[in-house]
Amino acid sequence: MSFQSGSLTVPLVEITWPSFDLLKFPPASEPQTLRPPVSDFSLAKPFNIDPNLYNDALHALVPISVATVYAVIANYVNNVNKRRENKPWAISRSSIFYIFVLLHNISLAAFSAWTFIGMLNAIANSWPGLSGERGLARALDSLCKIHGPRGYGSAATFNPKATSWGFTDTTMKLEESLPDTTDVGRLWNEGLAFYGWLFYISKFYEVIDTAIVLAKGKNTAFFQTYHHAGAMMCMWAATAKGSVADWLKKAALRAAGEEGLAENVRNSEGQTFGIDAAHAEEAENLFEEVRYKMQYQRISCLDTSGEAFAILLNCFYLAPLT
Repeated sequence: MSFQSGSLTVPLVEITWPSFDLLKFPPASEPQTLRPPVSDFSLAKPFNIDPNLYNDALHALVPISVATVYAVIANYVNNVNKRRENKPWAISRSSIFYIFVLLHNISLAAFSAWTFIGMLNAIANSWPGLSGERGLARALDSLCKIHGPRGYGSAATFNPKATSWGFTDTTMKLEESLPDTTDVGRLWNEGLAFYGWLFYISKFYEVIDTAIVLAKGKNTAFFQTYHHAGAMMCMWAATAKGSVADWLKKAALRAAGEEGLAENVRNSEGQTFGIDAAHAEEAENLFEEVRYKMQYQRISCLDTSGEAFAILLNCFYLAPLT
């Protein structure tokens, strides 16, 4: 899916095939996953994730190794249970086991509710609405482009050919080589980086479900093993390869070059106003702005082979389960 931007017409939204350049295996290692923003303590985000732990857990060998070991052990214990004629193990008859299972289920339910509410809040903080001529294009822009500051056309995207980050609006410049972790208004910083990683990690814990079934002497179905192992891989891909995802003032600051100009040059529609429009430096920036706005620009939802790989992996994973 892609959309075209331009100030003289209503942006067009098209459903198109992705570029074949994105369909490669293994996918490119760039860009590196961006770390989540540091935030103050709150119920929504009661802690910050160590950047090293965050990146180390997203190494491809982690889900591959855990999923392989899990599948081997599950298959082995299945065979043991068959030889034991599916008799429950002694521990499964204890009160401690019953309490553990109860707490396990309550914990998973509470965690799921917490992450669900957290992501709803992240989407709400990123959602621009559907009203106006640009409504649909703005909505797709906010959902497809998860990095950078709030605002239609202001997303930070990765260019695989240049192997560098930039903005869809070419008049905007990154203060550093990476998107700012303090930007607000797009999904990654609003919560996807935090909740997405925790949801990925939870897939390792959920193999406890299989352990509970096996402890009762039962055999686990192939699709249960497939489900848990596949979920690890899919959530890894979605989190590690999702980066292909603030302050409105910062967005304007990057575009105009300095804070005073940014606040007096453009309104929310990108139009110039204020007495500073006569300033020579401002005028040069505005010329570039107008030139950019007058051009059509095709913006694809997918920017990197990693994003395409994550989508295809999830499709292949879900196909046998539907």
